[in-house]
Amino acid sequence: MGSNTEAARQGSPGRKIMADTMTSGEMAAHRRRNGILLLPLGCFEMHGVQVGMSCDSFIAEAACIHAAREWDAVVLPTIHYTFPGATSPWPGSVAVRPEETFRYVKAVVEAILRNGFKKLVLCSLHGPSGFCLLYTSPSPRDLSTSRM
Repeated sequence: MGSNTEAARQGSPGRKIMADTMTSGEMAAHRRRNGILLLPLGCFEMHGVQVGMSCDSFIAEAACIHAAREWDAVVLPTIHYTFPGATSPWPGSVAVRPEETFRYVKAVVEAILRNGFKKLVLCSLHGPSGFCLLYTSPSPRDLSTSRM
């Protein structure tokens, strides 16, 4: 990865913000601080002839990186394959059904909470992913009763 790209993916000097570059010990320290986790939800779909297939994923991750710097949060790896909506029939679109998307995102959220993290923010700028944000987000009561 180039130095400009790597610098964009880091927080303040010396602080990692991308979970995929952190060690288990660094994640444990973030959990002990009751730190925030950000989970970007993207999509792999057609966006016309001028835009790459993963633009929804890139935008969600960029939003999370920006928020992580402001909130002292950590960005989890992006979930790329979700329900694309109307672009399902276009070449290259990976058309995961809505119920499969929901079950997978819900399973990931539950696994994160079982691991002891209590502050999780899901981020998507892809319209058809809205149902995942609404229906997989636990209530405050769910967060307070989650166990490792």
